[in-house]
Amino acid sequence: MAELLTFNIKPLINDIAKVKQFELLLHAFANACTLSAIMRTVLIILTILISKTPFCQDIDKAVYADYFNTADSIVTLYYGNANKVKYLKLDSSKSEFLVLHNHWDNRAKFNEPLTFKPNVFQFRYHFNHPALAKDTFTVTFLLDSSREVMTGFFPHGLFNSSSVSEYHFISKQEALKIAKQLKIKKPLKEYEIKVGWEASKGDFKKYRQTKDLRDIVDGRIVWKIKSEYRKPKEGDERPYAEIFIIDAMNGKVLSKEFPYLDWD
Repeated sequence: MAELLTFNIKPLINDIAKVKQFELLLHAFANACTLSAIMRTVLIILTILISKTPFCQDIDKAVYADYFNTADSIVTLYYGNANKVKYLKLDSSKSEFLVLHNHWDNRAKFNEPLTFKPNVFQFRYHFNHPALAKDTFTVTFLLDSSREVMTGFFPHGLFNSSSVSEYHFISKQEALKIAKQLKIKKPLKEYEIKVGWEASKGDFKKYRQTKDLRDIVDGRIVWKIKSEYRKPKEGDERPYAEIFIIDAMNGKVLSKEFPYLDWD
């Protein structure tokens, strides 16, 4: 009888043990779910707290007014009086607040919220004159935290026009006529004509004496007339086009370029 009883109880004991194990698994699972829920709650709270901290709040751009004033003074230095500066307009959607350490670590457009402290300021202006038939070119330069122009990132579009009281430009049709008189090749389709800026050679020796930015950064407003007269085949590195660079104020041909494709 005892053997029979023992025989019958063992499976029951085993079943009870399995139930206990199942209960322990359920308990562990419940604890894990609770911990996961707690972690999610903590993360939500931390996210809310971080978003409210001062370093994530928008910075008042007015504290950088001196940089904007410096940029305007540089443009005025080159383009002269208000009668000429009026053709320049700051493009806030392209100009940027930047952070430069080993790399460009952060950036924001002038028309976007600013949430970091910049140490570089990129100013981008557009020059638009009625005589240029709505063609524009870009004036751009960078200021460092000391409000100095970063000449290592070569400025573009600065033109010393202090010697002229008003702009007088030749039209794109007149520029094309000059190029044709000088036997520019006939293009496969149409001539490509656009206004631009051509850098002049800087005089660093003079700049060290004068500290006048115009001695190392200057250029001319030009018309670029391009004729693509053939389609090169693969591996063909001969010139496929001519580009005439013509001074937009006096019509003088400054240079000619002969672009080619580098297949390497």
